[in-house]
Parts: sequence; structure tokens; C-alpha cells
Amino acid sequence: MKLKIKRILKKIRIRYKRRKIAKVRKFFRILLKNSLKSYSFWIFLFFIILAIVYTWPLAEHFNSSIIGQADFTDGPFFLWNLWWVKKALFSFSNPYFTNFTYFPAKVNLSLHTLTVGRAVISIPFQFFFSLITVNNIIQILSITFSGFGTYLLVRYLTRNKIAGMISGIIFAFSPFVWSHLLAGHINLGDLWVIPFATLFWFKMLRRRRWTDTIWAGLFFSIACHNDLQIAFYLAILLFIIFVFELMFSFKNMISKPNLIRYAIFVGVWITLFLLPYFSPWYEFWGKVSHEVTYNNADLRSYFMLNPLNPYLGRENLDYIKGLLGGYRENTLALGYGTMILALFAIILIKRNWQEKIIFLFCAIVFWLLSLGPYLQIGNTISGARLPFWWIQELPFLSVGVVPTRFILVTYFSLAILAGFAIDKIYSWFGKTMLWQSVFAIILIIIVGAVSFEYWSGPMMLTSLEPNSKLLEIIKKDKGNFTVLPAATGSRGGYFQTKFDKLVVSGYLGRRIHDYYLGEYENYPGVRIIAHNNYDIARREDFDRVKVLKSFKSLKIKYIYIDKNWVNGDKVEESRKYLENNIGLHPYKEDKFIILYKI
Repeated sequence: MKLKIKRILKKIRIRYKRRKIAKVRKFFRILLKNSLKSYSFWIFLFFIILAIVYTWPLAEHFNSSIIGQADFTDGPFFLWNLWWVKKALFSFSNPYFTNFTYFPAKVNLSLHTLTVGRAVISIPFQFFFSLITVNNIIQILSITFSGFGTYLLVRYLTRNKIAGMISGIIFAFSPFVWSHLLAGHINLGDLWVIPFATLFWFKMLRRRRWTDTIWAGLFFSIACHNDLQIAFYLAILLFIIFVFELMFSFKNMISKPNLIRYAIFVGVWITLFLLPYFSPWYEFWGKVSHEVTYNNADLRSYFMLNPLNPYLGRENLDYIKGLLGGYRENTLALGYGTMILALFAIILIKRNWQEKIIFLFCAIVFWLLSLGPYLQIGNTISGARLPFWWIQELPFLSVGVVPTRFILVTYFSLAILAGFAIDKIYSWFGKTMLWQSVFAIILIIIVGAVSFEYWSGPMMLTSLEPNSKLLEIIKKDKGNFTVLPAATGSRGGYFQTKFDKLVVSGYLGRRIHDYYLGEYENYPGVRIIAHNNYDIARREDFDRVKVLKSFKSLKIKYIYIDKNWVNGDKVEESRKYLENNIGLHPYKEDKFIILYKI
């Protein structure tokens, strides 16, 4: 009897599972069928393909390399960000604090470019792919959503899908993105929050839907977690939009339902961002040095051909490399195709006049701020003070905000204005097949011209795999110890994700790296290894007994040197110091790593 009951229950469970699987399959079939009919689906697919083309040859090395010029990229420590945020959240810890790096300090990450929003989005992918692959997936999706979000915004403002597509190309694939990705500034390549936050901000101000308010608060919170500079620019942009909307429709903007929506927006931001962030930020803000980043943009750099384009503006590359900040901060070419379309929108278009005024104002304001404190033309710097000079001493800007990065919102604003121009051009052509064909030809020319002018490939890549199997030795050692990296640069953060042990020293962004290196001033030997600077050595740094005592007090069991670090002189210098002065001998060595065991 019991066997019969078990068999019956088993059959019921099997039937239930089959029905459930059938429902899931049916759901995805319907979803796929509807998606294929959707214009937006094909636009999204178009941006994915364009992102793969622009980042080529990344797709060929998707599991082994990341975008970045290997000799000075910050890219590898963004892989550490992905790893650490997941580790912290799954241990129910605040990700803005860590003791895994700069041991024995409790490290405050509030001013590090931690990109928490990016890392949280990456967590589901981390269960299935390596960190390198996850980073590249997020990178492609970030570029894709930058374009797609701009498409949705312009489609909302103009009701024109083609105009949205052109705007998406201009913003997502601007030279600004590629110059910073090549420098490893991955945080400045995650721009998708800007169009999405702006879209729902407009909807929140113009429609009476609570969901728009929540979405606007969510995207602004993600921007704050991803990068405070981008969040700062976005906050100014949203404030300008709010002020103009207030001027255009004062009574509606101060109605009771709208006031409640503003409160909800602030509440979402406080809950998702300020609560986890404010305490570490407040604790650390007064500890770092506050020095303004003094650099000016060369006025000519906005109007030159894209210096990263191998066919058009490569002769400009050597020139901007010589400017303060190099090509990563001075690739500011706005693009003649984009400027012509934006100018056309400004002069000739009467509809969307409110939005046109808003984005024209934003384009000008952010362009003026991007010029820096003084006007520079070539090697000549005038004494005339520009708008940035008056705000550079503000608390947030005094921690190293680079003025040229304000150009980001100018690109965004010009992209929106260009969309208005395309919408106007589209309206000139009738619905007949002949005129639609003419417009299609014009559209292909515009897409081709903008895409070619912004082309910055092929991308330079930083290879991180294959890597040393010696890191597995550290990982499998179950003892209570720390690891001291020597001559690794930003790659050291990625190596830590491999062996998963506490690290003495580290490599973090902004100004906190220098702050925490100061913790090692009283540790002979460790001090100069952590700084990667043997010119600052003192007598005690060559005292073997004192150095080994420092190693012991910091629980250092392993020291490793990255043989493939681009700074070959530092690699050889570190090796000579450890072997000739301290008397250590390599425990293991391969073509990637020299491993020392204390």
C-alpha cells in the first residue's frame, strides 16, 4: 500500500514538473516571438553588434583580456572591485570597508572607485564565468545600454525611433568613452545610467506615475554607487532640467502630488545610496588631502578630428599626449557630424523647443566647465578666469575632479540635439516608397559618417590570462598569514582574487592609496616594497633582521613578483633587493611569477 502511494505521489510530482516546464517554455516562446516583432529589440541588438565591433578585438580574447593600454591601465583593479563587493555582500558586510588589502588597516573604500552598482549587477554572472569574462560582459552591456537608453530618451521626447538610434550612437560611442577605457577608467565607461536617469526624471516631472519616480531614484542611486563624478554631473543635469521645467510649468511642478513624488525620489536615494555610504564617507573625508586638479583643456582639441581614429586624426594623437593628462583626459573631439546636426537642430527646429533650450544650455555650461580654470589655446594660457575657476574649491571638486570630464554631458546634450535634427529631416519626407528610400540613403550616410568619425579602434587590450599556477600554492595554504606583492601595479588586485588571502599593501584609486601606504612607514623593508620605490630606502630597510621582523609582525608568509609587469626595471630592482639584501631565495618560479616563502 505504501509503495502504491509513493508511486502515485511520484507520478504527480513528475506531471507537475512537466507542466511547470511546459509553462516556462511557453512563456519564453511568447517572449521571443513578441521580441522579434518589437522595433526596440532590433535596436538593442544593433547596439550590441556595434559595441562588439567598436571593442574589437576584445571578442577574440573575451576570456583572457580586458580593454586597456597595458603600460598604464587601471583596469585590473576593477576586477578586484567585482570580486570584493560580491564577497562583502555574501558575508553581510558593508562593501565600503575591507581588511583584505593594506593589512592590518581597516580600509575605507568610500573614495575608491569601487563601482558598487556595476559589481552588484555582475554577481549573477560571477556564478557562471571568470572575472575577466564577467567584466567584458558588463562592459559590452554597459556600452549597449548607453546607446539603448539614449534611444529610449529621444524616442520619448520626439516619438521618433530613428532619431533615437542616431542619438544613441553619438553618445555611446563618443571618443570620450574610448580614451578612458584605454586608460582603464572603467568607471567612466559606465555611462548608461545617465540616459536612463534622465528619461525617468522627465517622466517623473511630466507624468503622474509613482513608478517613474522610483525608477529615477534607482538609476540615480546606481550612478552614485558607480562613480561620484558621473553622479555629480548627473545631479547638475537633473537640477537644470528641473529648473527649466519649473519655469515652463510652475503650477504643475509645485502641485501636491509632484511634491510627494520629489520626496519619494529623495527617499529612494537615501535608502539605496546614502544609508550605506554616508558613514564611511564621513569618517574618511577629512583624512585625505584636498588638492584641486589644475589642468586646462586646449580649445583646439574640441574641434580637431578624433585623435584615436587611425584614419582621420591620428596625427593629432602625439600632440594631445603632450598635454597635461595625456590622451585619456584630452580626447575631446566633438565630431563635425554631431556638431552640424546639433547646429541644425538649434537654428531650424521649432518643435521640442523646451527640450532644445534645456539641452543647448547644458551643452554650453558643461563645455565651459570642461575648459578648466583658464583658457588655453595651444601652449598659450590666458589669465582670463573661466567658470571652473570659481567652483574648483568646492568640497567635492577639491578631491581631484578633472575638469575635462565635464565634456561628458556636452556629448550627451549634443546627442539629444542631433536626435531632434534627425526627427526634423524625417518629417520632410513623405510616406511614399520613393521618399522613404531617399531618407534611408541619407540615414545610412549620417550613420556611416558619425560612426566612422568616432571610430577609435582597434582596441588595445591588457592580457591577464593565462596566469601563474603558483598562485594556487598560496590559495591552498590554510595557515593564518598575509601576502606581500612586489612590483605588480594594478594587476596585484586581480592576483588577489586568485589566491583569496589578506594582502599587505594594495592598489586603490583616488588618493586613498597614498594614505594607506603611510601605514607602513615604521615597517623596514615593507615600506619600500609597498611603495615600489627603492629610492626612498633608509638604512633600516637594508637591515635583514629588522626587515624579517617587519615581515613577521605583519604575518607575511609569501612575497611574489609579477615578472610580466610592464615596468621591467622595478621587477629587476625588487628581485635584487629581496635576494641580495634580504637574503631570500625563490621558493617557486615560472614565466609569470617569482614566489618567495618566508
